[in-house]
Amino acid sequence: MCRWKHLSRRLKHSLVILTVAGVLLGVALGAAVRGAHLSRAQGAALAFPGELLLRMLRMVILPLVVCSLVSGAASLDTRALGKLGGIAVAYFMGTTLVASALAVALAFIIRPGAGAQALNTNALGLADALPTNKETVDSFLDLARYLPALGAGCTAWAPLLGGGCCWSLGTPLLHQPQLVPGADRG
Repeated sequence: MCRWKHLSRRLKHSLVILTVAGVLLGVALGAAVRGAHLSRAQGAALAFPGELLLRMLRMVILPLVVCSLVSGAASLDTRALGKLGGIAVAYFMGTTLVASALAVALAFIIRPGAGAQALNTNALGLADALPTNKETVDSFLDLARYLPALGAGCTAWAPLLGGGCCWSLGTPLLHQPQLVPGADRG
């Protein structure tokens, strides 16, 4: 019985344990790889899982924040909270305005990407080191990176044709020449 209780406690905190273990493993891997001289392709392959994680986090955070704000505003009773609710909304709007203004001002001051033309690969002597053709692995990694955008682009036109989610069931019918308008019947 004590064994199951210990296992239950361990499973209860497994997300925290796995997160801390992942951070420690990432720090150790980063420290080990820092000294190694990896090629550009090896570095891209090593960075790919982290890039996917950051993209997934960005995909989740904005809708989560918007939903929590809408949920909080919908459940806000102005008579019960009154002044406190107004102060909280004003504080949120003020900090968002200051953060946006600061971001725009810093973008004008720092001008990110302005010095990119100065980094000419020929001037740095890197013309031979950079691959000119795109490898197959890079194509598959790009496919995995941009899969949500590809899916959204492919399905955005389906409701216009009256199909919605059932449209994909009828797409094999489009490949039959007699159903495609203007198709050659010969």
